[in-house]
Parts: sequence; C-alpha cells; structure tokens
Amino acid sequence: MREKLTFKEEFAKKVAGSWKSRKLKWLYRTIFIYYNMYI
Repeated sequence: MREKLTFKEEFAKKVAGSWKSRKLKWLYRTIFIYYNMYI
C-alpha cells in the first residue's frame, strides 16, 4: 500500500506538471472571478 501511494503521488505530480496544471489554473481563475463577484 505504501509503494502504491508513492506511485500514485508521483503519477499525480507528473500529470499536474503536464496538462492538468493549465486546466487547474483556468479553474482557479474562474472560481476566483466568481468568488469576487459574490463578495
């Protein structure tokens, strides 16, 4: 289980470093804009 967890974490880091980072940035940007609109 410990090895699988580290493997999953490493895989997640690789994915986040490639194409998910751009989508995450976009998502955070949209959430931030909507959050500011509500306040």
